[in-house]
Amino acid sequence: MMACSGSVDDTDKGDSNTIDDTDTDTDTDADTDSDTDTDTDSDTDTDADTDTDSDTDSDTDTDTDTDTDTDTDTDTDTDTDTDTGTDTGLPVPCVTLPSPTSASAAIATYTAPISGTTPSRHVSHIGDVDGDGYEDMMIGSELVDGLYGWYEAGVAYLVYGEAAPSGDHDPSAEAYLFGEDSVHFGSRVEGVGDVDGDGYDDYAVSATYQADQGAYSGTVFLYYGAPVRLAGAVISTAADARIDGNHPDHLTGRDLKRLGDLDQDGYDDFAIGARDYEPVVRERGSVTLIYGGPARLGVFNSVDSHPYLEGDDLDKIGQHHSISSGDLDGDGTPDLFLGTTSQERDEAFILYGTGARHAGGMPASVMANISITGPFNDQDYEYFGATLALVPDLNGDGYDDLAVAGYGATGAGAFGTGSVSIFQGSAIRPAGNLTIADASAQLDGTQTDDEFGKELAGADLDGDGFGDLLIGAPGTDLPYVQAGSLMVFAGGGITGFIDATAADMQVQGEDGLHSLGQSMSVGDFDNDGRPDVFVDAEQWGQTQGRTYWFPGCTLL
Repeated sequence: MMACSGSVDDTDKGDSNTIDDTDTDTDTDADTDSDTDTDTDSDTDTDADTDTDSDTDSDTDTDTDTDTDTDTDTDTDTDTDTDTGTDTGLPVPCVTLPSPTSASAAIATYTAPISGTTPSRHVSHIGDVDGDGYEDMMIGSELVDGLYGWYEAGVAYLVYGEAAPSGDHDPSAEAYLFGEDSVHFGSRVEGVGDVDGDGYDDYAVSATYQADQGAYSGTVFLYYGAPVRLAGAVISTAADARIDGNHPDHLTGRDLKRLGDLDQDGYDDFAIGARDYEPVVRERGSVTLIYGGPARLGVFNSVDSHPYLEGDDLDKIGQHHSISSGDLDGDGTPDLFLGTTSQERDEAFILYGTGARHAGGMPASVMANISITGPFNDQDYEYFGATLALVPDLNGDGYDDLAVAGYGATGAGAFGTGSVSIFQGSAIRPAGNLTIADASAQLDGTQTDDEFGKELAGADLDGDGFGDLLIGAPGTDLPYVQAGSLMVFAGGGITGFIDATAADMQVQGEDGLHSLGQSMSVGDFDNDGRPDVFVDAEQWGQTQGRTYWFPGCTLL
């Protein structure tokens, strides 16, 4: 396996990076030093050297050469030369993998020790929950049988960040949280930010079949970060707080999403989706907004005590991947994005942030500033809006962009190939609602049932200043049937119509039926200042699942 190397050795023995400035400095110290520093005198002096070396050096070297200079002169040389060398202050770049590449090329893997009846997994960076400087990771697996013989209790593995992960890991080795009998704990796992402002990131886990308010009402368990790490097996009921669904069959917790500080009060907020919420009409779905604050939530809460947005008839908002947040118009306030997830609707909604709390209690279609209609509205199984994400600035205009997928879209004459549309951010908000024709780019899958766009993420993987787009296609049949893939498209050139085969990087599942790309997450697990990627193959080993870790610099 290839690995990123560590930090640059900046002790500067005359700068071992490619700077000219070899500074063997044998100067007799007339020191006019134009800093090719070739002074040929052999200077055996111990250099009483009163020169403070103001060195007007024609070169303006931003690196603060400590110049240990083999002579004994104390010459601390705060050289300002513009150093055309490769020293960027970042760790030494690692080697980009060839494309396509097998998931087996990952630097580290996390293979579940416990099988479920059938696989269903979700992976997420959850922030730095123990305050050690490293972002941590969680894997939810809702169909794993639990302790005490509990059927499909579900589990969430908590993996703490580290400096140089490598090899295969047992994700249960540090801590794993488990649900009660048949509750599907781990349906979703999410880092929700610092909700209570204590300096530690917090995280949430849902159990969509929890039945405290009737069968399948669902519950979300909230865990506040702390310097003391969890260890071993921890039952879900040991959570610091819980938010219960309010009615049978609502599946509360089908989506969880960190929203940032929506109301600008200094505390992070998060959203809870309930896909099958239906107070009057069928399967509207709802999104409950949990606003952070210095007072922690009590042990028992209901979604009823928090503002919520609901869908229209058969919208099913609040399904996984259909909630996102970020600053699309560059005004410094996070905006909220919601998508429909039913086969009968193809729509996404933009609610621009104002710094005030959303009052809730109304349909998202009414409260939205902008709606985006897909090309397939009212046709079955296209799912435009079911996956969406705000991604870092793809085109270098200074604004982040919105990616909206229809992972069941029909393209290239094949059903279920999938499609992803990009809508550019701007300080100028659209004057009216949008359609697919307003997209600046459309990326299309190529094979039947690719499910291209089932998962979306973005990050500047190669450090070139452009955000890069990551797209999961768990149904891809290359090189094996339903091996699945992660495709990466480099920012700076994402415009017009783009075929999936034009991806700059494709990571393919190790074997057939692995479904790589069903879930992924971007963060900084190893604390090297650069993004890295976790991508999951939920059917690895048929019922186990495996999560792969790639430093971003290996993918572009």
